[in-house]
Amino acid sequence: MELQEISEQVVQKNLRLAAGDHVLIMSWEHTVPMAEALIAACFKVGALPLVTLFTDNAWRAFAQTPDTVLRQPPSPLLAAYDHFAATIWLGGPKDPAVFEGASPSKMNAWNEGMKPVWDKARERKIRSAFIALGQATAERARQYGIDNRAWQDSITDALSVDPTELSAVGQRVANVLREAKQVRITGPGTDLTINLTGRQPHVDDGIVAEPDLAIGARSINLPAGSVSVAPDETSANGTIAFPFAAVWGKVLPDFRWTFRDGRLTAFSARENENTFRMFLDSATGAKDQLGSLSIGINPRAKAVSRGLGESIVEGAVGVGLGANKELGGKLDSSFFWSATLPGARVEVDGRVIAENGRVLV
Repeated sequence: MELQEISEQVVQKNLRLAAGDHVLIMSWEHTVPMAEALIAACFKVGALPLVTLFTDNAWRAFAQTPDTVLRQPPSPLLAAYDHFAATIWLGGPKDPAVFEGASPSKMNAWNEGMKPVWDKARERKIRSAFIALGQATAERARQYGIDNRAWQDSITDALSVDPTELSAVGQRVANVLREAKQVRITGPGTDLTINLTGRQPHVDDGIVAEPDLAIGARSINLPAGSVSVAPDETSANGTIAFPFAAVWGKVLPDFRWTFRDGRLTAFSARENENTFRMFLDSATGAKDQLGSLSIGINPRAKAVSRGLGESIVEGAVGVGLGANKELGGKLDSSFFWSATLPGARVEVDGRVIAENGRVLV
């Protein structure tokens, strides 16, 4: 798919933008060509784009900014969110090496400052899309030890899946989760149980339609393909072992979380464990509490990116810590972080609904 084709799909089909809609496009230096394509796609339907630009060099300056400054809410942006119908995030940085020499506390401080903006976006049900192509850079692939061409191909393949196919599978999974009482996730080094409370699951099929907005499901990932729910925040017990996770420019192989009564009580990784420790320690609020559960449903997505965006891979299980108000949960926090386990066995009240990378409903 060409950038213009993808952009027109995002504007017309995924976000359903119309004449007069104001759109915020948040770009990075390496995503300028896509931002330009999105601008053209917006103008084609009469939507009005506003573009912001960040760069790797700007990030280096950001990394030297005092946390007290980063925690200040951006008042002009907060006011602008009274007018946006949608936001599009193109990802970054280009080179994760910019994370070197900066504390993860910077991101947590910025998250705290941005929380009023995100709260307004949720309250106003501003449509939002994250486009994963912005992450798939040669520099990032080299840093994480993955094949960049295979990564990009997986993203474009996953983008080609018909949203109606994802919607059909997603609704079947959602129907199971909505009525369920307990989910058990098993696999190598993994045995984790999580209770559900009847909350409405959110199906990310790549299209934000009116029924989605009615339940607060305003955000999509592109490529899409997951079903997410806010579980009982006090219920997770056991251990989940992720093959890989990526935190602050570092890969964490054999990354394990242990929960007791919904709280993360222990974690470990074969390498770079301290990076996650610094990230978690600098966060505030519900940083160590179970916030979300997701199941991937995209049959063309592949687990090639060592934890980056793999939550959409068919049969993958994502578990998140922290904020879950977007999903109708109780945790009102500026912190959210998740990791993904591909190919797990997922039992819902004793019924297997996913195993070996296949969704079985």
